[in-house]
Amino acid sequence: METGLPSDPEDIIEVLEKYSPCDHCLGRAFARLLTGLSNGERGRAVKLTLAMAAHREEDEDTLSLLASTGLEEAAAVLGEDVEVSRCRVCGDVMRRLDEWARVAAAELDGWELNGFLVGSRWPDGVLRTEREMWEILGVKGEPIKRDFNREVGKRVSEWIDVEGGVEGADAELIFDFRVSLDDPKVELHVEPVYVRGRYRKLMRGLPQSKWPCPACRGAGCERCGFTGKVYLESVEELIGLVLREELSAESHRFHAAGREDVDVRMLGRGRPFVMEVLYPRRRSLDPGRVEEGVRRRFGHLVEVVDVDVGGPSDVERVKGLSGSALKVYRAVVFFEDDVDRGVLVDALEELEGAVIRQRTPLRVVHRRADKVRVKRVHEVRLLEHKGSKAVLKLTCDPGLYVKELISGDEGRTVPSLAGLVGVPAECWKLDVLDVLGEW
Repeated sequence: METGLPSDPEDIIEVLEKYSPCDHCLGRAFARLLTGLSNGERGRAVKLTLAMAAHREEDEDTLSLLASTGLEEAAAVLGEDVEVSRCRVCGDVMRRLDEWARVAAAELDGWELNGFLVGSRWPDGVLRTEREMWEILGVKGEPIKRDFNREVGKRVSEWIDVEGGVEGADAELIFDFRVSLDDPKVELHVEPVYVRGRYRKLMRGLPQSKWPCPACRGAGCERCGFTGKVYLESVEELIGLVLREELSAESHRFHAAGREDVDVRMLGRGRPFVMEVLYPRRRSLDPGRVEEGVRRRFGHLVEVVDVDVGGPSDVERVKGLSGSALKVYRAVVFFEDDVDRGVLVDALEELEGAVIRQRTPLRVVHRRADKVRVKRVHEVRLLEHKGSKAVLKLTCDPGLYVKELISGDEGRTVPSLAGLVGVPAECWKLDVLDVLGEW
C-alpha cells in the first residue's frame, strides 16, 4: 500500500490493531514532523491517509479498524455504526481534553494569578505502552505528559484569560492519573506571596511566634484553658491575621531575624521579618493598608513598618541576618547594693570589646543543648546611674544572652557585669533597640 506515510503503513496497522490509539496518542509518535499542528491533528491525518488508501483498494478490514479508533469518515464509507474502542495507550484521557480543561478552569476560578502551569502524573503502564508503540513505529515521539499539559493549558488559558505555561507561574494544577485514568486526583498548588518588613513589639508578655501548650502540644487541655497555647496571642499571629485577611489566604509561615524573649520589647526600627502568605486568593498587596491595618487593630501590641512584597530569597536573607546581625539593647539593671560610679564605669570599660564565654543559661537549658558559646560585646554605654540602678546600652553579637551577661548566671557566663563589679546584679527590663545589618 503506497501512502507516503511517515512510517511503514504495515507498522501503523500493527499499532492500530494492538493499541487502538486515539488521534493524540498516534500523532505524538510523529510530533517532530511539521509545525503548527496539534498531535491530535497529526494522528487524524495519518488515519485519513490510511483510510483514503483503503477506500481506493476497497479494504473494508482496514476501514473497519480505523473506524474503531474513532475515525468517523471510515465508518461513513462502510455505511454502518462501528463501536469506538477505548484507547489502550491513554485510556481515552486525551479524548477528554476539553473536560479536563473545564475541571482546571473551575479549580483556578477565583484566584488572582499572573500565570499558571498544568502538570500531570501517569501510571507506569501508560508510559511503557507508549514506548512500545514507538518501538514498533521506529520513532521517538513526544511524551504524553508534555502533550497533555500543553493541550489542557492552552484551553484553560483561552477560557480564563490568564497565560499558561509561563516561567514563574503563580499556580500549578496537577492531574494525578496514577489514581485513576477516568477519575484522576486533582491538586492545586499556589505560590505564596512573600511579604517583608520590620515589626516593633510594644508590650512585654507577647511571644514572637505561636507557643503551643507543652502539656497537650496544642490540642487543648485544662492547663491551657483549652486554647492549645501558652499565650493567646503572638507577633506572628497578629501580623499573619491582617495579611491573611488582606490576601484572602489560608495560612502563613513566619521568618524573622532572630527573636526576643517574651518579656522583652522590640523597639527602634523594628526586627526584619518575612511572612509567607500561603494559598492567597489575591496577590495584589497595598503595603500602606497592611501597616495601617496592624496599627488600627493591634497598635498597643505591635506595629509593622517598611512593608513590601518580597520573594523566596528574602527568607534566606532574613535567616542569614539572624546569625550575623549585631543587636543593640537597652538594659535596666539593679544591683543588690549601691554601686560606686567609678567602679561601674571601670567594669563597663572592661566589658566593652570583651570575648564572652557563655554556657547555655539555666533558664533555657531544659530545651536547648548545654554547650559553651563564644560571643563578643562590641560597645557599652552608661545611659543612667543612681545608687543600685543603672541603664545601659549594649551592642552585642547575635545569640548573646544579655540577661546572663549582666547576672553571670551562677558562673555560667564569664565575664559578667555582676562579676566585674563584685555585686550581684539582675537585668530588670530589657529592650531591643536595633537589629543591625542591611535589610
